[in-house]
Amino acid sequence: MNKIICPDCGKPMFWGNHSGHIPFGVENVTTARRRNMTLIMTLALAMRLFWLGRAPLWYDESFTAWVSSLPLGQMLSALAGDVHPPGYYLMTWAAVHLSGAVTPHQLAIALRLVSVLFSLGSVPLVYAVGRTLRWPDRANWAATLFMAVAPFQVFYAQEARMYAALQFLMLLAFWGILTRRWWLVSLGLTAGLWVHNYALFYWVTFLPVVLWVVLDLEITLSPFNGLRGIVSIETKNLKALIAPGIAFGIPLIAWLPWVRMLLDQMSTVAGGYWIMDPTLGDVLADIYYLLGGVNQYAAFYPVSVMCVMGALAITTIRIAQQRPHGWLPLLALGWLPLIGALLASWIWQPVLLYRGLIGSAPALYLLVAWALTRGNKTYHLIALTLIVPLVISGLTNHYVDNPKGRDVSEMDQLVAAYQDEFRQGDIIYHLDSGSMVAYWLYLRDLPQYKAPLPPGCEAETMGSLSPATRQSLGIIEKPLDEIAHERVFFVWAIGPTIHECTVNYYRPLRDSGTRWEAYTGRDDKFVETGIWILDE
Repeated sequence: MNKIICPDCGKPMFWGNHSGHIPFGVENVTTARRRNMTLIMTLALAMRLFWLGRAPLWYDESFTAWVSSLPLGQMLSALAGDVHPPGYYLMTWAAVHLSGAVTPHQLAIALRLVSVLFSLGSVPLVYAVGRTLRWPDRANWAATLFMAVAPFQVFYAQEARMYAALQFLMLLAFWGILTRRWWLVSLGLTAGLWVHNYALFYWVTFLPVVLWVVLDLEITLSPFNGLRGIVSIETKNLKALIAPGIAFGIPLIAWLPWVRMLLDQMSTVAGGYWIMDPTLGDVLADIYYLLGGVNQYAAFYPVSVMCVMGALAITTIRIAQQRPHGWLPLLALGWLPLIGALLASWIWQPVLLYRGLIGSAPALYLLVAWALTRGNKTYHLIALTLIVPLVISGLTNHYVDNPKGRDVSEMDQLVAAYQDEFRQGDIIYHLDSGSMVAYWLYLRDLPQYKAPLPPGCEAETMGSLSPATRQSLGIIEKPLDEIAHERVFFVWAIGPTIHECTVNYYRPLRDSGTRWEAYTGRDDKFVETGIWILDE
């Protein structure tokens, strides 16, 4: 077996029994790579900036905007009761205050640009990972191009949430392991743990990858006998685990201040949460989203699902048959976070969240790209047949019918209706904090209150804002009879985070009023919304 030297850092990367030659340093190859990367990055940037501020901020994004607009100390107090670590919000706080964004459109652009930058950073990292693994250049470019245009990637590049950042940091740490840049591993994992709790699944995932890289593991798999042998483990190589051990230990030590809050949150959501027990359908859907995207026209879904599953089936067969060099680390990154989330869901509490698996997407892209770019023109035709319709349909639906704001004028119409109807002494009264978060950015000048939780429902947050967060945001919770008012616009918004006892307690109050015809609301299997006017 031959020692492979990292072409970028000059350090040993790993060993394998597959020989290969990459013409590093050849001027025409380097020039071609730079040209290809420039074209792909330009395309990726254009797609991420296109209509960046078109869709109104939806609930999660509105929460990001609200907390990021607070003074720093008040924001940290609000986040102390939130389910996510504060790392991402510190970046969005800086983006808001440095840009001076105030209006909804300004905040949408400033906040989403943070995700755009992280998403862009992930694109060349995909190529770097493939090159480090000695993946064929055709596969590397195919995966990198798909990373640039994949509907799933564009969706989260244009969302003011932490998932694009999580993906970049996990991919950075993964590449750091492959190239033995342990400071990058420590940096990526430390920042990742402070950006999203799902980084813990990736921390665990990277442990076998480190063993494969550092201990020179060569694992032979048989489809009939399973694990047949692990060879080439030398005692002297155990000393090489010291540096990666430190690199993995630092993130956990740096994460300790958040663990106490995380444990408190676990006890809070243990009684009920909006994430349901995962089913086989959930697992398949989560896998589909990573390659097929979040948005597809309903009529195209059957074809889209067949395209994704067909690509995965071909990939699985070809990888199992040929086991190319570097397939095991990619397999670990692609599937172990999903397995970890499933185990946590079965052992403790449902936590399976497809967007938290975004860090696995690049590994799947590389695996699929390798399988579909090998062989004769037949495979290339199959690849185009499977991938191109998927991308076109997903991107069209994303830009034209984005579920975060299906009608860009819907919120504007609601604001205009309030401005026409609202008069002195009127108030807006929210059943739940969810609608209040959505209203804050667009109706912050109108008096708004939240109905307090009724007796017996106080402990049921169900994933909604905790009492500490609501207090830090300045949300006023009072019974209606303690608030001076003329008319009441009672916002009735029922979603997965509202307990049944709250709905039953306040339903008679709602029924005592008249439904406001200016806002029709919407009712489906997930949400029931409407506004009722209560006259004194």
